[in-house]
Amino acid sequence: MAIYMNTSTGEYPRHDGDLELLGWSVGEPLPTNWVEVEYVDPPKLGDNETYTQLDPIEIDGVWKMQWQKRALTADEKREIDLRYIKIKVADNQALTEAEAALLVL
Repeated sequence: MAIYMNTSTGEYPRHDGDLELLGWSVGEPLPTNWVEVEYVDPPKLGDNETYTQLDPIEIDGVWKMQWQKRALTADEKREIDLRYIKIKVADNQALTEAEAALLVL
């Protein structure tokens, strides 16, 4: 599936169906100001990391996706911990004292 961006308005991401609503058909030249954006895999993440998708960047005439890796915030870490705890509770698994303490914060 192709991904597109309108370079004049910044509309992104858009897909075939979005452009078809403008009267375009697959196989035709793209409408004015529209470019295809090349897919780039997100970065590999370590513990306590996540990524954010940034606006595409043009490199040597090719528009590419770009990603920015960053550390998880304290709130994001807590949310992940709580999801893990909820799974353990649903599976009737015992919680550690530290996990139980998170539930009362």
